[in-house]
Amino acid sequence: MATDERWTARPLARYLATAVLVRSMDSGSTVGITLLALSLPGLAHPLQVAGLLAASRTLPYILAPITGRWLNRLADPRPAITAGALLFALGVVVTVLTLGVVPLPFTMAAAATAGLAGPLLTGGLSSVLGSVADRAGRRRSGLDAITYGLGTTFSPAIVSILAAAYSPRLAVLGLAAVGAVGSLMVFTLPLGAGVGSGRTVGFAQIFGAIVRIPGLRRTTVVSFGAMVAVTCAMLLGIARVDAQNPARAGWVAVAMGVGAMTGNIMFTARPPRISSDDGMTLSLVAVVPVLVIVALASGIPAQVGLFALFGFTMTPINVMSITARGEYAPPEVQGGIFVTLAGVKMGFGAIGSALAGTLAGFGYTTALLILSGYVAVVVMVVLVDRGLTGRAVSRVSTPG
Repeated sequence: MATDERWTARPLARYLATAVLVRSMDSGSTVGITLLALSLPGLAHPLQVAGLLAASRTLPYILAPITGRWLNRLADPRPAITAGALLFALGVVVTVLTLGVVPLPFTMAAAATAGLAGPLLTGGLSSVLGSVADRAGRRRSGLDAITYGLGTTFSPAIVSILAAAYSPRLAVLGLAAVGAVGSLMVFTLPLGAGVGSGRTVGFAQIFGAIVRIPGLRRTTVVSFGAMVAVTCAMLLGIARVDAQNPARAGWVAVAMGVGAMTGNIMFTARPPRISSDDGMTLSLVAVVPVLVIVALASGIPAQVGLFALFGFTMTPINVMSITARGEYAPPEVQGGIFVTLAGVKMGFGAIGSALAGTLAGFGYTTALLILSGYVAVVVMVVLVDRGLTGRAVSRVSTPG
């Protein structure tokens, strides 16, 4: 397959800068809103409130199939992505300005408004890159994954520093402004191969491909299952460190981001020869003992450091969940699958957010051990699928 010449060094650099700015607003706002909830005096059950707000913001991602189908029909998706990023910024701003001021349901509605635009920041923006099936495309997808790592690393760090120096509310407002700037940069990006074709893709085509293609089905299960674990573990980790030293609570997310970014850089510099199906499954297997170690750690340095290991262990899942869509998804539904899987994956993050608030009642150590047991169950589901279908991963044609 020929290399897409539209993505030379300069356009690709603009894409990476745009993605970092926009996605920093996404990942950093979760930490900022959590820190804000934990810092507000008189707010009952702050971790549960933070979990509800995170769930409110991520639950609308389950509407990603509708967004993906709509985006696939546009001749030029860039205006829609820009508008979505601005709507996300507005929703985040209203969330932090109203938390603790108005009844919680109104604040949750603002968070949900941001979440409606969320799929455009993740899979929507990634779809601009076009096909990722060739080697150059796999490298682009690795760089794309790094933007998530950079956003997850630096935005929580900046939010934590600004929250400690000024306030969590001010930190999130600044992050929203940065995201708004990034949204306007979307117009400077080229459109990759196959983007803006205007093809209408039905829901049956998208979900039919996900269910019938073994490699796509298994990598989807791993990706969604891991998202629950990542979101839940991060919130539990933040709350556990906050109970010991509030000024260092945000460093849990920073450590996870550093670990993930380190792994992403390694994977981009030397793309793995292993298939996405095998790589993601092995990564999920490794997550189980890592979560056990994280749960049993004592002291803030050890807890923060082990969350970096957790982020690193998740790297193959983060990177290969993107390349899997290019490897296994039929070309005619690839754009819709990009947005659908990325969006629904964030919806599973809402489950992880809600789960964190529920498990926290058992104590943080027990909660993380229960979470490791959950990951083990997901691994067993994937292994049973592999046992029933063998290692078949190939694409199949989708019905018109």
